[in-house]
Amino acid sequence: YVLGDTGFYILTTKAGQIMYHPVSEYINRNVADTDMSDSFKNAVLSRTLGRLEYTSHGTHSHGYLAPVGD
Repeated sequence: YVLGDTGFYILTTKAGQIMYHPVSEYINRNVADTDMSDSFKNAVLSRTLGRLEYTSHGTHSHGYLAPVGD
């Protein structure tokens, strides 16, 4: 799943399990068990919505958290 020229989607459950991530080693892991920055982990696990800056695999990224479905 691609977003624009360089973007991508990350899909997690409410509990933080990663259902989709472009880095396949993250799939089926909880965000708490990844190298993603605490800003991402905390936002996902607390279900914070909106803009987000985070680091993953040494890359600084900008994102947006939003719910999908119920």
